[in-house]
Amino acid sequence: HPNQMAQVFAGNMKTVLRYEDSSILDQALAVLPLERLYNFADADPENHQDALIKELLNWFKNDFFTWVDIPNCSVCGSSTQPSTESPLPTADEQKFGAGRVEVYKCISNSCGAMERFPRYNNPAILLQTKRGRCGEWANAFGLLCRALGSRVRFVWNSEDHVWIEVYSPHQKRWIHTDPCENAWDNALLYSKGWGKKMAYCIAFEATGPIDVSRRYIRDIEDQLPRYLISEADLKSLLAYLRLKYRTLPIDQLLRLYYEDVQELAELNSYKANAESLPDITSLRLNPRSSGSAEWIKSRGENGR
Repeated sequence: HPNQMAQVFAGNMKTVLRYEDSSILDQALAVLPLERLYNFADADPENHQDALIKELLNWFKNDFFTWVDIPNCSVCGSSTQPSTESPLPTADEQKFGAGRVEVYKCISNSCGAMERFPRYNNPAILLQTKRGRCGEWANAFGLLCRALGSRVRFVWNSEDHVWIEVYSPHQKRWIHTDPCENAWDNALLYSKGWGKKMAYCIAFEATGPIDVSRRYIRDIEDQLPRYLISEADLKSLLAYLRLKYRTLPIDQLLRLYYEDVQELAELNSYKANAESLPDITSLRLNPRSSGSAEWIKSRGENGR
């Protein structure tokens, strides 16, 4: 339904506009291991910004953020199980953008404490909690990319995954990154690695959204029907939001327009048939690595 899509788009624009907030960016800079990142990138001056983000991916996945399937009890450390309760977020949780809260019960008879897992949307609080699923991972990682000076997009996928694109000044194109998988420039990871069929992939930047589905869905057999909104309404919605957020000086508007044209040519070059696929034997296309085997299987992301 067009109204539902408009709500989803508004929420994602809100996410990416937080990356422009100087107070949140200051908090991001405070947690970054700048010396490590710059030492790594300085060794490759030509690709300096790309190298920064590649090392950020490594650090983020291996040393900073933690994946949560089912949280452990914060009282005694035991496992928990999902509770039937679905409470509203507290005032504090809402303040940090938690639209909903998952609740779990400790399985230890001597403890039995309830464990709350608020699903925060504000990346500032995620720099402190340092845990979550793909939404939290992408949101926090996108903020850190922005703090390092990259232009950033938050990519929403209609089949319940999100990831990040960063603009490469050296390659002059947008590059796929996925912090959950420590993936760089691997756009076929989902369709060919995880065996994930998709309908929409929409990228949200501070200057508005763009439909990048063709970058990620290049084979007709991986394309799910696009029935959430008519193509005409989708085009109108994207154009409206770009117009709304592009109140910029003329030189910046011209640069964005020029980039749009280049990107459109790139996306159109990925014809939705197998002929345009690179040799997939040479790509790093693995089944999903983040999350438990059971959870991945339930989502149909365990490869073909």
